[in-house]
Amino acid sequence: MVEDTPDDLVHELFTQGFWENHPLGRPILGTKETVESFNADLLRDYFSGAYTAQNLIVSAVGNLEHERVRELVEEKFGSLRRAGEPRRRRGAAGGAEDPRSATRSSSRATCASASAAIRRITTTATRATC
Repeated sequence: MVEDTPDDLVHELFTQGFWENHPLGRPILGTKETVESFNADLLRDYFSGAYTAQNLIVSAVGNLEHERVRELVEEKFGSLRRAGEPRRRRGAAGGAEDPRSATRSSSRATCASASAAIRRITTTATRATC
């Protein structure tokens, strides 16, 4: 698509020439070859490894109720898998995972990890502001 937008293409060509033989001269979106090499499994593996509970930072500022923030974070992010856990498989029709296939201990461990991280963050923030 970048080749269909003249101003984007000019910027790509300029940066490649200006930053010749330097990483800054590489296209931000990737080359045609790298993008064409992606497939659904590759992208799922990347996202399931990068978007884990250990890589999540939640920052909240302002006139907040810490308990409510904790509740919301737990509700929205408590089910994130921990790094190293196997990726959850989708059904044959591409639907959501069958909840019966997930282990209860894994879910509890993830929630406990998220809750502990949230407690550490809010406790540190509270101490820093008092």
